[in-house]
Amino acid sequence: LQDMTASFREKKTIRRQHYYTLQTTGEKKFFSTSHVFIPPDTVMEHAIDLTECKQLEKKLRQALSELRAIFDTIPSLIIVVDTEYKILKISRTCLRVFGLPEDEDVLGRKCYAVLKKEVAVCPKCLISRVFESGHSETRFSTPEEEKNTGKAWKFYAAPLKDKSGKLTGAVEIIMDTTDLKKMSEELVKAKETAESGNKAKSEFLAMMSHELRTPLNGIMGYTQMLRRDNRLTEDHKKQIGVIHRSAEHLLLLINDILDLSKIEARKMELKPVCFHLPSFLKMIADMIQIQARERGIAFEYHLSPDLPTGVNVDSRRLRQVLL
Repeated sequence: LQDMTASFREKKTIRRQHYYTLQTTGEKKFFSTSHVFIPPDTVMEHAIDLTECKQLEKKLRQALSELRAIFDTIPSLIIVVDTEYKILKISRTCLRVFGLPEDEDVLGRKCYAVLKKEVAVCPKCLISRVFESGHSETRFSTPEEEKNTGKAWKFYAAPLKDKSGKLTGAVEIIMDTTDLKKMSEELVKAKETAESGNKAKSEFLAMMSHELRTPLNGIMGYTQMLRRDNRLTEDHKKQIGVIHRSAEHLLLLINDILDLSKIEARKMELKPVCFHLPSFLKMIADMIQIQARERGIAFEYHLSPDLPTGVNVDSRRLRQVLL
């Protein structure tokens, strides 16, 4: 009524947006009203219910506020520009890292002028590469950039397009990879240390095997000579045979130790050969018989008639499995 009276008095259109509570239901509505003066003495009132639009506007502001909060809390540096490199959006983290006040108004200004204090597009600009290629681009910081900032960075940029596919701008995300790079360098050092340790261990095992094989070969040589001596009794020859087989067993154990180093280095190779299986199994049984006798354990060996006479396998690996 006041707006209508004012429209009559001032002879002009008066528009107003306001909340109105319906008397029938008590529901609160938002209206846009217009009182239009029509000469000489008429005022037309026009009202539009904008309650739903107002609610949508409120939800949109809330969503934008939440999106901005997320945008500003992401630790990565984020910047959105149009095709003329004008800043459309920028995260507070980005402003802070580049030494700018978080409340500084940089929207609409050239990104290279704001962040780099340059008068033209930066030589290493990833966004310019996106504009040229039309697809996302990635790069890592150069040693010079890491020296200047004291940090390592990963740069990622992607194009922004409208519904028709026309390029409208780009978004660039800069991630601090200092910790990841440090971890990677530490892993490389640990790997090199481990490889160096394995190499030293292999060299030590090779040296020790040589030192052990020399006296064992001497022992085995003498036992072979003594077994051919006709002056010895059969009992003595059997005892010398035990010494000889024990020395052979020690030599095989040394070879097993070297094989373990090969397994760790993933250089294990199979060398299959043809050999007489019963004789091979008899040798294995004799080795076990010696150890069993020392421990006072009864040990019997029986050869199955179903076993093949000859086989083609790696005899050393088969012996390792059986023993």
